[in-house]
Amino acid sequence: MRHFPIVSLGLIASLALLSASCSPPWTVIVKSGPPSALAAVQQFSVAADRSQMMVGDHSLNDELANRDPEEQQALLEAIAGMETSFAAGFSAQSRMPTLPATTAPMPNEARITIRWTYVDPGKYVFVYARDSVITARILFTVGATVVDEIEITRSVDANRRQGSIVERLNIGGDTIGRLAGKYVAQVRAGG
Repeated sequence: MRHFPIVSLGLIASLALLSASCSPPWTVIVKSGPPSALAAVQQFSVAADRSQMMVGDHSLNDELANRDPEEQQALLEAIAGMETSFAAGFSAQSRMPTLPATTAPMPNEARITIRWTYVDPGKYVFVYARDSVITARILFTVGATVVDEIEITRSVDANRRQGSIVERLNIGGDTIGRLAGKYVAQVRAGG
């Protein structure tokens, strides 16, 4: 009786699943180092870029054009809340000073640009739920050079406890910010 090939296939499949579950929750587009260009950074400033944002199947501008003024304002406020939540989540996770980007970066400061590429606000009504999905490219710039770039996609459950679009986008923004902070902590530690 030869059981070795079956055991080997089972072991290989188990290892493949384990390695997939251990991969980071971001995709690295550009990575500096070693050592990382982010290692010497003492603070971060955060800016948002909505120029490539798709809301569902439409560009942000097209989506806004298809809404009445009150709905436009509500969507823009929800997106602004998502951006604020990103900064708060990043600062909490990275434990680094994080400021809004209002001027040119200071020496030893890196600029984080959140390039929102996809937002599906989702929907929740009693009989129907569609989760909110957010994808962002996070660009880390030192001086005028993008030194690191990652992409993160997160989904937030639409359910009775998280029925509000604003709440789900804030949760998604915070989660993406925390993951970006985790990335920074990892590369600053040499990972």
